[in-house]
Amino acid sequence: LWLCLSPASPCFRCLSVFLCLSPPFYLSLCFCCSVFLFLCFVVFLFLCSFVPLFLCSFVPLFLRFFVFCFHLVIRGFPVPRRIAETLKGIQPKAVQVLDLGCGTGLSGEALQTANFTNLTGFDISQKSLDFVASKKPELYRRLIQGNLENPLPFSDNEFDGVVSVGVFSYVEDFEMLFSELVRTCRPGGTIAFSHRQELWDEDYRGCVPAAKALDPAGKWTCLQIGEPEPYMPETPAPTDSAQTVRHIAYKCSSAGISIYQHTNQTSIF
Repeated sequence: LWLCLSPASPCFRCLSVFLCLSPPFYLSLCFCCSVFLFLCFVVFLFLCSFVPLFLCSFVPLFLRFFVFCFHLVIRGFPVPRRIAETLKGIQPKAVQVLDLGCGTGLSGEALQTANFTNLTGFDISQKSLDFVASKKPELYRRLIQGNLENPLPFSDNEFDGVVSVGVFSYVEDFEMLFSELVRTCRPGGTIAFSHRQELWDEDYRGCVPAAKALDPAGKWTCLQIGEPEPYMPETPAPTDSAQTVRHIAYKCSSAGISIYQHTNQTSIF
């Protein structure tokens, strides 16, 4: 550094003579070069210290997420297809179907394959809805953003069928949610959803009593609580491949009237 930057060094004097710089100017040049080389040294230390740490920490997580998505989409996530088959087996002529927690459209594609074409998608993630709107614009007639912890922004008796795949594990207030499902589904309509086996069997967050309470009240009738089935049987992740779900279906017996106030909804089209 001294050979390159010191005003007393031969190299710097030759450079100043070559550039015809007077002493004040080559002193300024010395300062600028010193700052530049110092910044380069700091950047070099950062790259040597933090980039390997970043790569070791986040790249494995990214690769695992990529593998999860690959197996989810390509190699087998049977739950959307099974729920669509359940709805078709019970109510094949359902016209308007609500897909709760539609995400990026996997359940919607399964419903469309089962010949349900008038679909409404509902999800908490606006980014997922934007993705569906841009990449799969023909999949849903409507896409609406909202939270299942709030009253659903739909009219009474609006849908012939309501489905949900892999979402109820996150729900906290099942009493309100099930009341809203009955309210939005027409009498004689079908409500089909998946739920993780251990959460349903252990009555996590009171899901079972909330469902049973609507049966004697004449709001819906239980049609099916399926046997445990694999959640993602072909994924290499042991924690995912070991999970099982139940496919559950109810038929609305009468028009449900929710005691909850409606909230505003945001429709993207």
